[in-house]
Amino acid sequence: MNNHCCSFLLVGIFKLLVFFSYVSVYAEIANVDCVADSCSDSTITSMVDSVSDSGNHSDTFPFQTEGDLSASGVPDSGSELGTDEGISGVDSLAEIVLPEQHNKITKRKQKEELPEGLYPGISPEQDRFALQMVRHLFSFNWDEAEKVSRRMQRLERKEHLPPLSYLLLVSGYVIRIHNGDYRTDGEREALMEQVGKQSRIGLNLSNPVSITDSLLPTYLLIHSGIKGFTATLKISKNPVEAALEGFGALKMLEKLTSLNPAIKDAFLGLGIFYCALANAPPIVRGAINVTGRAVSFDTGLEYLRQSAYDGRYTTEIAKQYLIQFLSPYWGHLAGEKRAIFESLQKAYPRNPYYMFLEADEYICFHPENLNEVFAQKLRKKLANVRSSEYCSKRYALLLNWQGHYLDSALFEKPDSTLDLREFTYYPLFLEALREKENLIGTGKLQTERVGKVRLTKRGAGVLRILEASDMSSSRKNFFSWHVRDALRMD
Repeated sequence: MNNHCCSFLLVGIFKLLVFFSYVSVYAEIANVDCVADSCSDSTITSMVDSVSDSGNHSDTFPFQTEGDLSASGVPDSGSELGTDEGISGVDSLAEIVLPEQHNKITKRKQKEELPEGLYPGISPEQDRFALQMVRHLFSFNWDEAEKVSRRMQRLERKEHLPPLSYLLLVSGYVIRIHNGDYRTDGEREALMEQVGKQSRIGLNLSNPVSITDSLLPTYLLIHSGIKGFTATLKISKNPVEAALEGFGALKMLEKLTSLNPAIKDAFLGLGIFYCALANAPPIVRGAINVTGRAVSFDTGLEYLRQSAYDGRYTTEIAKQYLIQFLSPYWGHLAGEKRAIFESLQKAYPRNPYYMFLEADEYICFHPENLNEVFAQKLRKKLANVRSSEYCSKRYALLLNWQGHYLDSALFEKPDSTLDLREFTYYPLFLEALREKENLIGTGKLQTERVGKVRLTKRGAGVLRILEASDMSSSRKNFFSWHVRDALRMD
């Protein structure tokens, strides 16, 4: 092999390395900045300098970059949590009372006994606001989340508390952008503008340079979390910058968990990193080993479980990542996924998104369980949905399409006027699945290969529509995996 071929191969390897190291760390709220010594900056910089262009990055195991927060047992915020009041108007953010910027950190007096699980410097009242805000975010109650954020910011300003509200606010915007939870491109641009504005303020207020040791872990969690969320929006336009920030965040996470392992939210980013890298090609894993990190999928799952079952603000998002990484075919892991679906729907019974994910899982991987009882349960869940704003309407409509596919007599014909945007492929996918079911065994199916999978002509067309959509690359990988496994003819 000549030198040119070797150089080309190395560039390809490091492109994959950049993608896995970046995406897996930065999709989450748990990212926390610290200085670690496990990998030299010069080593990482030399790797990233090998990347000469962006291109399309994709992983070998599907996962989505989605929202990052959670709560359980959240106190009432003064309004009905199940209420959807429409898409949050981004103009209302101008009303947010921003904390004054302080160059000097003022220590506040704390009660001797604080509720179990609070992070250093977080007050009980601030924690209650945070959990309320997280619950609204995962209920898709954007307006209510912003109202809570304004009250939370006033409290933080008055008592000189860590600016946790900015982390939650920025994460909410980034979650919506990654999930495509907006009706128009104009709304997306408005959300992007707010991410830039609120992240600049939050990063300034959470700068950990002058923070006392006792409060440092919390400020690191907030500061690097904001950096991590905003970095996920850079990968398509500036992957080199994103990769450098990604490796830096990994080192920070490792240092933080060594200093304060009780902050379980920090294990979220580590879990995603390890799970993603474990499914990378061997040559990529070998490159990671150069940094002194042994990649293990099982270790990644255990990290995610710590965040999912013991975290404070990352519980639901960690569960959603477990859904992405746990095998749908292995009994004990499939059972864990079923329990996760149940817990998400119990926590957010009026949000159709979690119902849609579960139904899609069964349609694609467990069709043997699709019977009349399943369809009846789906119909009951759909009747409980409140969908007064776009993103909830969209997932409710997708749920209706799933029900109509299962039993056209039990479910009304879905509305075809609502723009599904990147999910335009989904009704066509269900049609292709029905075609496969009707024609399988006849031997008359015309098929073509898409990668290593043989699909019907219609199925291959569905996959092309999905690939050409504006869906984020990580979500696209996840749903493409579902489509391929459901429609494959091998």
